[in-house]
Amino acid sequence: FVVGFYWSQKEIQGQKRGRMALGAIGSVDAPQALMDKCFQAGASPDAVLRMNDDPIVDMFQWQSVLIKEKIINPESIKARWTKKEIREAFRSGELFFAEATQMETFLIHGKATPEMPGFLNVPEDMGVALMPKGNSLLLNTSGDILREGKRSVGTRGWWLSITRESQHKELAFKLAHHLTNTSNQIEECSTFGMVPVRQDLLGELGLMFGGGWTSDLFQMASQQLVENKTTVHPMVEEFTDIAANYSHAFSDICLPGTNQKTRYEDIQKALDERFIPRQKQVLGTKYPSSVLSSR
Repeated sequence: FVVGFYWSQKEIQGQKRGRMALGAIGSVDAPQALMDKCFQAGASPDAVLRMNDDPIVDMFQWQSVLIKEKIINPESIKARWTKKEIREAFRSGELFFAEATQMETFLIHGKATPEMPGFLNVPEDMGVALMPKGNSLLLNTSGDILREGKRSVGTRGWWLSITRESQHKELAFKLAHHLTNTSNQIEECSTFGMVPVRQDLLGELGLMFGGGWTSDLFQMASQQLVENKTTVHPMVEEFTDIAANYSHAFSDICLPGTNQKTRYEDIQKALDERFIPRQKQVLGTKYPSSVLSSR
């Protein structure tokens, strides 16, 4: 908030505006990014499904305040930037800071080649860090944060699988084994900015990539995986509907307009009246039982 506020008040390229983007709200995985911020605020996967716990309200409050105070780049909200537009915003100087996966960071930095030129005028100026530890915006009577969160976000990725109905299971297994051998893993990860899928290679990232910014990026990604531990998004068949409910809540509560809310109790009321009932309707008997909270 402090760094973002400083940038928003400083005249840069003849203009004052927010230079941060906390997620690409125009991307299809924007709801997952909101859930990641719930995890950072201290929520569990069950809490994400309940939508009723304090860290969920904390997440929506932070997003709304950052947007309300124009710390987030206003155009990124108005035009609902995608990941592609966020990359271009780094090139034009519209953005100085954004949350990104290791693959997105890889693309933003680039390799100074025609195939992957990157989006930064001075690539050496790029820094990477762990996700920030979340917390409540509310303070206690001593002036300290009321609730402290974590640095963890949901671990997700793409996987190779062999179906039961496959007519060539052995051949499929040989192909998967070939694609994940040491030389192919190194080439794939170096080209596309991917974390190795083989656990025995995760500890050898420095040797694999020969040091420099690539090694720094992958070492940071590995540290983030350690922070994440077993944090994963809710594994329910209704996930698409749950994600849509989060997206609608974000639009209603956090985006500029007549319904934007920044007070904790107002956000809490909006969730209680509009979005938690939808969550219960979608999940039915799968809706997790409540936990104790300040509510």
